[in-house]
Amino acid sequence: MIESAIPVLVFFLMFIIGASLDSSDIENIKAQKKQVLVVTLGQIFLLPLCAWSIIGLMQPPSLVAGGMLLVSLCPGGAVSNIYSFLAKANVALSVTLTAFNGIISIIVLPLVMITVFPSLLGVDLPVEKLMVKQGLQLVLLLFYL
Repeated sequence: MIESAIPVLVFFLMFIIGASLDSSDIENIKAQKKQVLVVTLGQIFLLPLCAWSIIGLMQPPSLVAGGMLLVSLCPGGAVSNIYSFLAKANVALSVTLTAFNGIISIIVLPLVMITVFPSLLGVDLPVEKLMVKQGLQLVLLLFYL
């Protein structure tokens, strides 16, 4: 019961956050294209680089290392938008970054999985099948939530 209620609750909260935005918020985001690009690229490259550095320093088991890298590649979720809303921060920027990173992760996550994970985990992955399967799973997950 709780498992099915959580997506509904998140949807309801995101609806409230979206309803609080007005046209001036959208115009401000259009004026901040450079910041949006820098932060989006930062999340794509810097978070995995930090995870990779921690993995190199700590030398965890390969499954833990793979999990750390995978979590660093995941886009920020709706919860960050709720925190931005509650903190009276730039909600429009938070929503925009969540949307961009969610869409970009459909491409970036499978690419990193086929390039980095085989060397990290010592396994041989079928590239084509993994790309299609992981991409479809991410698309379905984004539209479900």
